[in-house]
Amino acid sequence: MFLFFFTIAADGELLLGLPKVQVLRNDKREGLIRSRVKGANAASSEILTFLDSHCECNLGFDWSLHFKWDNLTPKEKKARKGTPIAPIRTPMIAGGLFVVDKAWFEKLGQYDVMMDIWGGENFEISFRTWQCGGSMEIIPCSRVGHVFRKRHPYSFPDGNANTYMKNTRRTAEVWMDEYKRFYYAARPMARSANYGR
Repeated sequence: MFLFFFTIAADGELLLGLPKVQVLRNDKREGLIRSRVKGANAASSEILTFLDSHCECNLGFDWSLHFKWDNLTPKEKKARKGTPIAPIRTPMIAGGLFVVDKAWFEKLGQYDVMMDIWGGENFEISFRTWQCGGSMEIIPCSRVGHVFRKRHPYSFPDGNANTYMKNTRRTAEVWMDEYKRFYYAARPMARSANYGR
């Protein structure tokens, strides 16, 4: 079953005609992370796919994507010779492109629902995964593009930068232990951000 969240009633009407599609609506604005958790809880499949609405499955593309991954080192490339489609282990994922076993996602505790609206959830779920014994992989033969908008189609009551800072500070405080000093060195203003407790 595919679950979709929409803010305007008409947004989901066309999708309801597709097989195995259910449209869920929140009673109030919940933001990306709490909405994803609601969808994960409603899903009946063993595998969850989180694919933001501005992502597109395609046969290929030549777009300049904003989210930047580091290139493989020459040693890594040499080790992969002959296996160009083999998964690549990674410490971090992009937030809008995420497939996970539902039982593992629930064992991890899902996303941190104390985060607001958007931003930082990819760091949080990545740290949570590998610090709890999981691993993440990039699948090179997948054909999914992440289309960046020029602006957010929704508002941030505390401002985009403040919301992102709250979410990333929360991640640093919960998962980074003594390494959070590097986060604060890079973002000194985050020390004053309210991150909840």
